[in-house]
Amino acid sequence: MHQSLLDLPPRGVSAKIRVDGAGLAAKGRPASAASAAPQPTRYDLAEIVIPDGFTVARRPGQLELTHVDQKRGFFVQLVVYPSRPSLGSPQQDFAAEWRQTVATSFVADAVPAPSASQTSGGVPFLEGGSAVSSSIGRSYVHLFVFQLGGKIMTLMVTGSKRET
Repeated sequence: MHQSLLDLPPRGVSAKIRVDGAGLAAKGRPASAASAAPQPTRYDLAEIVIPDGFTVARRPGQLELTHVDQKRGFFVQLVVYPSRPSLGSPQQDFAAEWRQTVATSFVADAVPAPSASQTSGGVPFLEGGSAVSSSIGRSYVHLFVFQLGGKIMTLMVTGSKRET
């Protein structure tokens, strides 16, 4: 059974990221939508249910799920990166993933000191975030690095502001 990890409610959109011992799953939908349950998509160790209203782009080395609400003036993007071997410690993994994912695309206001947690299903992870700048303006990035039995899997969440 998947256990809830994170709920990202960007004003009217419910998106949930779920993790269990078998991998990572992302799930969500607009709060007002009443649609049939979508079929999960596999990506590496992840099982992802594409949220209604999100566009999906499979790019080399990542899967992107993006929701833009121009009327309300916000966006949220979930980027799932493929698993890779752990460097040996969660702190090393988080620092390396921050450099490879966040620092290559954004200028962060701060490099976060990650906090350790685990999903209700027992999967350990480190997380941390910062306000960032890029060529398109200001936003907020939050990085999750999941420890999966000698491997890691990374999820980067970018929103127009921290609340999204």
